[in-house]
Amino acid sequence: MFGFTYLVIVASVTATMGMVILIRRMSLLTRGTRVTGFFTRWESRGIRRKIYHPVVRFKANDGKGYEFVGDPGSTKKKKKRMYEVIYPPDSPQKAVINSFLS
Repeated sequence: MFGFTYLVIVASVTATMGMVILIRRMSLLTRGTRVTGFFTRWESRGIRRKIYHPVVRFKANDGKGYEFVGDPGSTKKKKKRMYEVIYPPDSPQKAVINSFLS
């Protein structure tokens, strides 16, 4: 019986976290500001295997330039020149690449 209770608790916590992430992403997609960002360089992460993440620079509506490391990464350097960036209107530093995986 303890195992079942533990499973229900873990499933409930995981489902709640998933719903919170989904709501935040949907809010960003519907209310976020979209701009074009430009590739600047690669940032690699990983211990055994190198995972390359694009570093993207964009200019927000406040006139300032921002730079962030994009997700998801790849084992190959798949360089794109431009990326669609989306960010909360009041927080350009929380920008993400607008893609299904990120």
